Amino acid sequence: MDALREVLGHIKATDPCDLLKFYVYSYLNHIRSSRKLEAETHRNLEVIWLLRQLRPDYKKIADFHQIKRSAYRLVFREFVALYCGLDLYSGEMIAMDGTKLKVVKSRHRSYTGAKMEKTMTESDKS
Repeated sequence: MDALREVLGHIKATDPCDLLKFYVYSYLNHIRSSRKLEAETHRNLEVIWLLRQLRPDYKKIADFHQIKRSAYRLVFREFVALYCGLDLYSGEMIAMDGTKLKVVKSRHRSYTGAKMEKTMTESDKS
């Protein structure tokens, strides 16, 4: 988490790790508006616990989302590396519950190891 703090920097008095947790919460709950997120910090007990009773205003939330986009890629990539390093992902079986899935198997839409590496390096450049 110290490396994350170095990449993200501090936005005034709010710890960037708390704002990152809040960003992941907003992504999982499909809340994109910074004003709606600010309302969540006042009424939702889950968010109050997650942010340790911090209540960032909508401007601070919006600034964090805009300024720190490059850090998201680093955090998510570290999470995937940790997940794979703990052998939690073997790539052998996928289990889904109640999800409709459309499978398209074509040469252009499937990803090989080389194509995945190329896509990851292109995303790092942008």
